[in-house]
Amino acid sequence: MEVDDDKIDIIAANLEKIIKPEYYIHFTNYKELVVVFRGRHFRLRINNVVKEDKTGATEFETVPEDLKIWKDAFEYGTNEGKIDPRYMLEVV
Repeated sequence: MEVDDDKIDIIAANLEKIIKPEYYIHFTNYKELVVVFRGRHFRLRINNVVKEDKTGATEFETVPEDLKIWKDAFEYGTNEGKIDPRYMLEVV
């Protein structure tokens, strides 16, 4: 599914409301990574997709300034979202 760039925050906000607890969604346009948890979403600029498999991109290299955003997203997801850290994607 493709989403227009100007609709990303609207789509992410809607997904925050309907996603099951203990789940998350991520999607990318290969310039930004959007990670959505129940109740909150995060946007990170990315330099590179490091790893892809049959399910899509699973490991990303973010711009250094956005590592703090990733740390906040990871903390939110594993604490508030109760997501097992083993199942979170990799961002370096």
